[in-house]
Formats: sequence, C-alpha cells, structure tokens
Amino acid sequence: MTQRILRLKEVMQRVGLSKPGIYKLIRKGKFPKQLHLTGRCVGWRECDIDDWIENLPTENPEGSATVAKARTSRAAKKKAA
Repeated sequence: MTQRILRLKEVMQRVGLSKPGIYKLIRKGKFPKQLHLTGRCVGWRECDIDDWIENLPTENPEGSATVAKARTSRAAKKKAA
C-alpha cells in the first residue's frame, strides 16, 4: 500500500477544520502531529488523518449543552445592554 503525505490545505478540506483549529488540537494532543518535510514544509501521513477521522466520536456529549450555554450567555448580555 502506498503512503501519501497530505499538505495542510488537503488536511483542512478532509477534516473540516481551520489551520488554527488543527494546530490547537495538535497542542492538546488530540490530532496527529505533522511531519517536517523541509525547513518550512510540513505534511501529515494520510493513514494518520484517516485513522483520526475514523475514531471521531459519533456524538458530541457536550455539544447540546455547549450550544445552550452560549445562547444563554448571549441572551444575558443582550438584557444587560
């Protein structure tokens, strides 16, 4: 099986995250680390990205609570203004 190296643009398209979002997850240890190909060139192993996508949870346990909390915060700010 041939291994491909994906550049940042393709990784962003595959996972649906922005550049800052990807690097934030890398810092937290929740996303595969990039490979340094040259001084200013990085890439990711395609299999590492595929594995990360495959292992994403099907539901976000905090999702609905987070959205509700954000709505409540915005409503409180509007009342205060």
